[in-house]
Amino acid sequence: NSHLAVVSDALASAVARGKTNIQAGLRSLSTLSRKRGLVFVLSDFLDHDMGAFSVLRQLVGRGHQVMVLQVLDGDELD
Repeated sequence: NSHLAVVSDALASAVARGKTNIQAGLRSLSTLSRKRGLVFVLSDFLDHDMGAFSVLRQLVGRGHQVMVLQVLDGDELD
């Protein structure tokens, strides 16, 4: 399986379940990643957690390429 297929399968089977702690997830990634890489972050960013953006800046500073995509659902905006 290619990396893209693995990611695609994971996204296809994902189920929304309340709030997440994006900052903790990014910190874990920052701690575990030993090589530079491409980091995709898909989030609604509705929790307004500025700490997550701090960790994203750290990842960029460590040489990662970071792509952020804000995904919104009309139901979440009401």
